[in-house]
Amino acid sequence: MNKKVISLVFLIVGVVLLVLGFQELETFGSRLSRAVGRGPSPRAVDLLITGGACTAFGGLRLFKNSASTEQLTGASLWFSPFPIDKFPLFC
Repeated sequence: MNKKVISLVFLIVGVVLLVLGFQELETFGSRLSRAVGRGPSPRAVDLLITGGACTAFGGLRLFKNSASTEQLTGASLWFSPFPIDKFPLFC
């Protein structure tokens, strides 16, 4: 399978898990648990952590794949926010 497809699948699954986690936070049981002082339900925490990890992994991998295939040209280096010749400490 293509690496971009796998990254996109991780990104989509992560977003779905995050949405389910936020919905789980708003259920009656989770609200009651927070009112008593025990914090959110373990299922909500699991969904949020897993969704965040999948989203981060998919997004970073997708960004890394797209950034590594670009060719850096002189123009892109010229318009970079931190030109090397302006900072003598790095030379």
